[in-house]
Amino acid sequence: MNIRGNKRADAAAKLAFYLPITNMKLLGHELISRVSKFCLDEWQDIWNCCQENKLHSVYSTVGSITHSRNISCHDTMLINRL
Repeated sequence: MNIRGNKRADAAAKLAFYLPITNMKLLGHELISRVSKFCLDEWQDIWNCCQENKLHSVYSTVGSITHSRNISCHDTMLINRL
């Protein structure tokens, strides 16, 4: 509830119900990688509009940050804040 864009997503899903079904010749793992790339590209477009954000100068590319699994969530938060 009260999530920005939820109503638009629901409306788009309802409209998609009436679209014809197509036979896609795309494997599941290919679909997942393409959807992931699309989401990262959309996220990058949004992030590029926030260049005055202090973090943008540190992390200009979304999805490029990896943290060690040995670091706690609290320590990861501290590193990001630094």
